Amino acid sequence: MTAIPITLSLAPRSREEQFRFVQNIWPKLPEGDFVSADYQFFFEFIDQYLKEKSEKSDDFAPVRLDHTRDEIGKYMQRLQEQPTLKKVDLISESSSCAADDVVPRTIELAATFLLGTPVDSDYKFGRMTWDVNMDLGEAVVAAFGSASASDSINSTEDDNIPSYLTMHYLRTRYNYQVLWTNDIRQHLDINSTHRQIKVYEHLVCLWNHFRFPALPLPKDVIDGAIGTLFLLFPPDLKETRRVLKVNKDRTFYKLGYCGRKRCLKLSEYGPWRGRVSELRRILDDSPRGIYQLLSQKNGQKFIARATFWVTIFTTAAVLILGIIDAVHTTKSYRIFQKQLEVETGVACVDSKAADALPKYCH
Repeated sequence: MTAIPITLSLAPRSREEQFRFVQNIWPKLPEGDFVSADYQFFFEFIDQYLKEKSEKSDDFAPVRLDHTRDEIGKYMQRLQEQPTLKKVDLISESSSCAADDVVPRTIELAATFLLGTPVDSDYKFGRMTWDVNMDLGEAVVAAFGSASASDSINSTEDDNIPSYLTMHYLRTRYNYQVLWTNDIRQHLDINSTHRQIKVYEHLVCLWNHFRFPALPLPKDVIDGAIGTLFLLFPPDLKETRRVLKVNKDRTFYKLGYCGRKRCLKLSEYGPWRGRVSELRRILDDSPRGIYQLLSQKNGQKFIARATFWVTIFTTAAVLILGIIDAVHTTKSYRIFQKQLEVETGVACVDSKAADALPKYCH
């Protein structure tokens, strides 16, 4: 395998150069399977990540990055060839004269591009870290762990996932929005306060990891993550395209189901089943907006909501009709008074009638 130098910007480059970079991660990827548009956001992630690093360190500044680019490419190749090498061994192999912290960070950049998710031991808020005494596979296992006992499925009923649990359904009925993330560990994090769901955006990377399992990402993590994307974004539904259109125009639906079917069994999602279960629990909440007046597909609480709104509308109608009736009665009484005054005046013109009605004519 030939180490491919990395530049600050991959997206604007030629298809051939982009393919060479991608093939450095997945050497068995056929050129005929490479569609540049499928990797657009992966390339943007790499560009943005390099920019972030260059802004934080002079050693990664654009004017000094040429040597670092080559080093990243070499470490990508080394991690492919010897995935069980501990980080400390990779550091000791380096002949670089750079500052002591540059080589470890360069190695982590290589790991970031290989895995398609940030590996950053300097970042203190949630990114995957890589201890010097671990190989990359051990760092990945430490980051993901395994499914907890609380995620176990107790019955067939609990195992079922409604077919309408999609991002389109959650968006239109519960006002949840997609927040795209490059960090696979944040995939399906739910913020119920701001009604946001984080979604890992690089399906094409997951699919390549699944097809060419040379990197130390656990198979159940990859397989489950792919399944959750098909669960929330069924590629054969037109609603999926609308949702992706308004969310930075993602096009990963064009990959189809990648030779699999949409899974509606919670037990099949491995380490992700706890988060899928949380998504399913959103359906137990009351819908937002106009959908409060409509029946949910699961039928829960509909009778109670219908009774509440019928009572509200009935009370409002009775109140409005009562006001209208009161206004009409007042107007009728005033008209009657006017008519009585006119008739009394006519009667009082006659002297005999006036004498007979002294109370009204005098």
